[in-house]
Order: sequence, then structure tokens, then C-alpha cells
Amino acid sequence: MGTGAIPLCFQVTGRRGVRCVLLQADILEEWVDCRGVSTVPCLRVTVNLSYSNQRALLHFDEESLLLAPECFYVPKCQTDRAELEDEVLKVKSSLDSQIGVTSSCIADPSGHPRDVILNRKYTLRIALFTLLWPGLILLCWWGW
Repeated sequence: MGTGAIPLCFQVTGRRGVRCVLLQADILEEWVDCRGVSTVPCLRVTVNLSYSNQRALLHFDEESLLLAPECFYVPKCQTDRAELEDEVLKVKSSLDSQIGVTSSCIADPSGHPRDVILNRKYTLRIALFTLLWPGLILLCWWGW
């Protein structure tokens, strides 16, 4: 039994919700490393931050920022290049239909001024569940 560590990326102190306008989605020519097994295409997304009128790179979540800092999205590792390209093209097509649309994103101007994330993977709810669940199981196991 164990608990997962929650990355300190986008620490609570500087993180805030902001408005982002989707400007551009591009598939980079150079593919990125996928855990040393293969390479995968990288989808880079640029947004405009409404509070500062500056450009930033959009990332799907905290994990994507850590694994591929230049990419919004990278598909799961696999060797079928055609399938990888098709998957990234589908995501790009969906994003292209949202060009110019304003949405919520999460910024950390003090720690990562050029990066914003779309979704939080590690929320307080998940952290509490991760930490409390093993404790409850231990209490039940001890017959408390």
C-alpha cells in the first residue's frame, strides 16, 4: 500500500485562474522522446493571456508540462507512426475549431510566466483521497 507524490509544479501560492484566448495549434516537425522507447509528435498550442496581453504555451495539465514542456499534447508511446499522426491531427483539428475562443486556464506568473495549464490533474480532492484512503484502510484492518 502506498501513496503517490503530488508534483509541486504550479504551487498554490502563485497559481490563479485566468482567461486565455486560443491563438494557434501547431504540430512540430521534430518529434519528442517518449520515455526512451520511441518518439511521438508534439502538438504546441499558443494562447494570449487576457490579464497581461502576452503569449504563453498552453499545456493540458501539470504532468504534460513536466514531461514535454514544449507540448500541449503528446500521444501515448507506441510504434505505429501513422496512428500517432492521426491521433495528434484529431486533437489539432478540434483545437483549430476553437481558435479565437476565450476559455479558463491556470497560470503561475511567478514560477512559470510563459506556461499555463488547461486542467488541474492534481487537485486538493485527489490529494486528500490519496492520503486519507490508506489511513482508513489501516484503521479498518486494525479493527478500530
